[in-house]
Amino acid sequence: MMSRISGTGLQQLGSSVSAVKDFLSKSYMQSFVSPGCQVLGISDPVRVKRGIRLLRIQQIAISDEEVTSRLTTVYQTMNALVNSCFMMIQGTVDGISLYIGFQSDAPGTAEKALIQTLTGNFPGMVMESLNATKIDEIMGRMSSNPNHELKTVGAVSVVPSSREERFSGADVQGMEKFMDTMQGKEFTALIIATPYSKDVIDRRILSLEAISTALSPLEQISVHDTQSQSTALTDTTAQTLSQTISNSISEAYSVTNSNGVFSSSGNGNAFTITPLGLGISFQKQQANGMQAGRSVGISYGRQSGSAIGKADMTSTALQKSTGSSRTIVRTETNKEIQDLRVKLDKQISRLRESESQGLWDCCGYFISNANDTTIVATNSFRSIVTGDNTDVEQSVIDLWQPTRPGDLNSNHQNIQNLTDTLSMGVAPVFYVGNAPQRMESIVTGKELSRMMNLPRKSAGMVSVMHMATFGRNIHLIGGKDRKVFEQSSFPVGNVMHMGRIDGNTRTRLELQKLNAHTLAVGATGVGKTTTIGDILYQLHGNNIPFTVIEPAKGEYGELWGKLPGIDIYSTTPFRYRMLKVNPFAFEKNVHILNHMERLISVFSTAWPLYAAQPAVLRDCVRMAYIHCGWDLTNSICLKGKRVFPTFVDVLAELPKAIEKSRFVGEAKGTYEGALQTRLSMLTEGIFKEIFCSGYDIPDCDLFDKNVIIDLSRLGSQETLSLIMGVLLIRLYEHRINEGKKNRLCHVTVLEEAHNILKKSSSVPQGEDSPSIGSKSVEVLTKCITELRFTGEGFIIADQSPGELDPTAMKNTSTKIVMRLQDATDQTAVESALSLDREQVLELSKLDNGVGVVFQEGWIEPVLTKFDFYKNPYAVAPTDLSFQPEVEYADLCKVRGFLLGEIVGQFNRNVYDKSELIRKLHCIRDFSKWKIEDYIALFERSQIEYESIRLFWDSNRVKYPYYGKIIRELINGVNFFEVIPLPKVDPKTMQKPYSKDRQYRAKCERWKDDAMIAMDQYAYPLTDAEKETILRLLLLADGEKKSDQITVCASCFMK
Repeated sequence: MMSRISGTGLQQLGSSVSAVKDFLSKSYMQSFVSPGCQVLGISDPVRVKRGIRLLRIQQIAISDEEVTSRLTTVYQTMNALVNSCFMMIQGTVDGISLYIGFQSDAPGTAEKALIQTLTGNFPGMVMESLNATKIDEIMGRMSSNPNHELKTVGAVSVVPSSREERFSGADVQGMEKFMDTMQGKEFTALIIATPYSKDVIDRRILSLEAISTALSPLEQISVHDTQSQSTALTDTTAQTLSQTISNSISEAYSVTNSNGVFSSSGNGNAFTITPLGLGISFQKQQANGMQAGRSVGISYGRQSGSAIGKADMTSTALQKSTGSSRTIVRTETNKEIQDLRVKLDKQISRLRESESQGLWDCCGYFISNANDTTIVATNSFRSIVTGDNTDVEQSVIDLWQPTRPGDLNSNHQNIQNLTDTLSMGVAPVFYVGNAPQRMESIVTGKELSRMMNLPRKSAGMVSVMHMATFGRNIHLIGGKDRKVFEQSSFPVGNVMHMGRIDGNTRTRLELQKLNAHTLAVGATGVGKTTTIGDILYQLHGNNIPFTVIEPAKGEYGELWGKLPGIDIYSTTPFRYRMLKVNPFAFEKNVHILNHMERLISVFSTAWPLYAAQPAVLRDCVRMAYIHCGWDLTNSICLKGKRVFPTFVDVLAELPKAIEKSRFVGEAKGTYEGALQTRLSMLTEGIFKEIFCSGYDIPDCDLFDKNVIIDLSRLGSQETLSLIMGVLLIRLYEHRINEGKKNRLCHVTVLEEAHNILKKSSSVPQGEDSPSIGSKSVEVLTKCITELRFTGEGFIIADQSPGELDPTAMKNTSTKIVMRLQDATDQTAVESALSLDREQVLELSKLDNGVGVVFQEGWIEPVLTKFDFYKNPYAVAPTDLSFQPEVEYADLCKVRGFLLGEIVGQFNRNVYDKSELIRKLHCIRDFSKWKIEDYIALFERSQIEYESIRLFWDSNRVKYPYYGKIIRELINGVNFFEVIPLPKVDPKTMQKPYSKDRQYRAKCERWKDDAMIAMDQYAYPLTDAEKETILRLLLLADGEKKSDQITVCASCFMK
């Protein structure tokens, strides 16, 4: 059994253990604020200052990926390049700023490495590299000026640790917590880290392992207590054998402490722990040549020996014995030694981790003119960085408050040296008991990333953006050849990652895949129109024409107004060219019944039709075609020339259809009233000009050239949807007639596509037939889908994809999604782009001109900053030559100028379009769009003139011919509604009515009013010209309008 340790041995053992505990807890740092401590200054401040570099962090972009692991990579990169690395948070009257800097013997190389590694790990970070003057200004704010009040300095030595597990993964240790706490205060927080070399880390691990091994025998002692009792009787008669064994045990414990100072040179840290007799020594070496040492010794020894002797003799022995024995075992554990070894094991584990991440000495310093500010900053910082494993070393807080002037224990020089050293970006050295020390904790690279952490939310003057990650480049399914892809595609912008534009990686779209349609969505003002305009510019460069149907804003006209040959149509007589389209007209090779069904689908989409209303409307349309001479079964017009009805004809059939339907009572009135209201609206005012003018712009002019159809001035949402739907089915029929094509030949842009491609829940539904609206949308969606095989590509654009029909979005191979703030809109595009939840949330934060782009054949979508080319065909705001809208006064002058020539040709009994067009070109500073409108009118009239020349001498031909030209020229379809004709009363008037005196008097008064009103349509005109114009207007409809003929006879036939 091992003998017990003596009282002196226990005392010596306790002193040694206390010395080891003091070393691990670093309690000696408490003496740094004592009067006996001296803060050493920098021996060569000029050289040290030249090696300082500082970056101001302005913006940080982070994803859901671990930020601390990225910071660990940054600090690991800097470990071998710097003498010290620091993070500075400085509060001024302007706000709180964040800086990352270092001091190095090779500052140029280290700065490039820092910028590159920050950019690589935080691509969206925006930082500013400060010049020497700015660095001196910012760092100099820490230094106490002897001529002014000294500052208060606080220091925190702590091992940072994570607390994330307690908060379900939420990071509560971001630096924004500290910055928010210090908001409005003037202070400087400087967290300085000094790196260790690899060989120093290895030596320290070996030394700590030796200490732990040496302490292990002292952790647990077992005592065995054995008692025995026996009775023996021996009778020796023969030989005797003797044997001697001796044992000796010695124990000794010694404790020694030594301190020394010696001159040295170099920069770094070194540890030497000699486990001989449990000896421990460590040293720290600074650039100023001071070195400190301390040792603790414990020794233990044991000696044993034995001697055996043997003598031979002859004897006879008889022995008999009886007895009993008892053994007691007692185990004692030294809890103090056990806890100490646990801490040593934690230190060893941390150091092993640092083999790959680097090892640093780190401490935080806090400087302010106000004591309470420094105290709050010091304690706040410690509370943020401490965590579950902070107890591996004791955290220490020191505070240097300036003593009163004249105090015998003045610390003014110490504070001055302390702040001057910190302003150099290096850790200060404290001279205590003839030994230099530093107030720092040993931290690994991973721990340093928590000590010198970044804010997770915007704070102070630092903006923090949480961003989702998208593809870093276009990766093609199946490994398609990259060169082939680039040759068949065009660029639209640059790939973005975490807020930073990659100037070397371009986003490209394959041209021919636009044939399979494109979805472009985004909120108002994000640059959607400009982005689509850039795509159209690329199409124009590839000789592919486009048609834009724009129901809002009217921006495309200004974007493309200077493109040679472009036609821009509008729904107002004073802006661009007048749109004239008859919904009931269709091309040859299109069967009339198919056209009727598509047309009814458009009506059902634009109007809320209930129950049997679609059937009644279909019957009205059918009868209007029949009355125009159409055989619906054979799809032929029996009048020879193809004549199409208008809404006027459909409205005329409505009472007959209602009567035939056998509706009675309230239902009859409801049906007739609802349909008549809508149809009547389309036969009046501007809508009559658009739909019922008697002229229909050919489909080839709308869909085979560069055309913009501006519907932005329409006030009625129903009419807007109606026109868009009519244009869509006209385009469908035009392309189907041309047949299938394997390449892209034309692109149509459908802006605000939800007007005709409504989601089912947004479509007006009837109570009795709720699927009418949705079925109609299906018909239009099917038209778009089928057009992909005809060389027609659609760009479906909208502000609210949540209102779009999902099938319409699904049938697009190219998708461009810009900022969407509404959750419904985000959900609508989520599945279309295969986005994860983080990427969906990112859509609400996209900047203007930025969008998520995906095309069929790509592995994943990419975030793109669009180019926004400077379109050479765009109209500058200062360009006065571009006149999309004409003043009415100028329009009246041009009308008067042209009417004078038309009246002259009428009087000469001839029609000459060339002379009219020549006169048009003589007009200066007038809208080119209206000139083109008038030229089109005169050319159409010339074609009609050639067809009726054989009958030209007949007034029944000549008068209506000129009357129609004049009516369209002055937009006078409502003239006789504004200036009502005298009424004929058959009961009181004699026949012929034109001979009735009272009636003639009324007609004369009407003529006077009409002559005056004519000045509001065109001027200057002579009275003779006005009379000719009125006569031709009255006879424009020929025998169809008997009341007009009667007034004409009364006024002009003497």
